[in-house]
Amino acid sequence: MEVRVQEIRCSRCNRLLGKGQYVRIEIKCPRCKFFNNLSAPSTLSAKSAHKGAHHVHTTQP
Repeated sequence: MEVRVQEIRCSRCNRLLGKGQYVRIEIKCPRCKFFNNLSAPSTLSAKSAHKGAHHVHTTQP
């Protein structure tokens, strides 16, 4: 499984604030002093799509 690293940027001045993964983060930009409140997109639709998928396993004789 590959871990995706996401850039976290200020929504006002676009300064790079960090890189990583988050579910919810509140971070103050040191440049423009804006409080950024970010939430990761919901993974509910991805889970629903995966739940309906069927995997077929075959074996070689």
